[in-house]
Amino acid sequence: MNRLVKLHEGRVLWPFHLGLEAVLELQRTTPPQVFETIYKGNMVQPSGSIFKREWWDGKNRFLPEDLIGGVGRYISLDTASSEEADAAYTAWTVGDLLPDYRLAIIEIGRARLEFPMLVSAIQNLHDRYQTYDGKLRGIIIEDKSSGIGALQTLKLSGNIAKVLKGFNPRVDKPTRWSQAAVWCSLDCILLPWPGVQYPWLIDAEEELFSVPGAPQLDQADSFSQLILYLENLLSDGHKARSHQ
Repeated sequence: MNRLVKLHEGRVLWPFHLGLEAVLELQRTTPPQVFETIYKGNMVQPSGSIFKREWWDGKNRFLPEDLIGGVGRYISLDTASSEEADAAYTAWTVGDLLPDYRLAIIEIGRARLEFPMLVSAIQNLHDRYQTYDGKLRGIIIEDKSSGIGALQTLKLSGNIAKVLKGFNPRVDKPTRWSQAAVWCSLDCILLPWPGVQYPWLIDAEEELFSVPGAPQLDQADSFSQLILYLENLLSDGHKARSHQ
């Protein structure tokens, strides 16, 4: 884990990365769940499913008009490259960062795509969400497997190159779900109220609220990747709201 700063008998394990004073300041200013999960490596998971339905039960929901004034939009992709019936899906999650640095999830989707169609699908997502209002700030693609080829190809494709972000997580996907779940439990992640504008919501929630036991986990992977990419901003927003 690239930010691991475990305390051991009053000492930090990697003082060249963060000294004791910096670690203690992190511990003082960071929510306990975040510090334990992200900075100490202790997976503080809720029982049963990792993403709990009650975190969005009558709260942490938004309406389309709540998105006015968003400060940036990000697309996260968990890529695959096959159309076979038993192959993994390519999944994407689109989120708008609100002025208070909460993240509103405006689309989650998935499809089985061979490589040429994968590249076209990513380009189409860019065009749809950039031409909408010009607020697209990043397309995050894990820099491995089919994602490597997609990044290399798309970097040759005009304006999309400006927003491509290769992502290199250093922990496995179950750990990423647990880390992302912390920010959900802290009311930093918003889902839409059900409605015709969000036809993807039922399918996405069925998967999210079944992690880790869902038959497919690709949407949960793209969802978690987006949260972890933005966790520094989510942390800033949570701290600011906590002091209001």
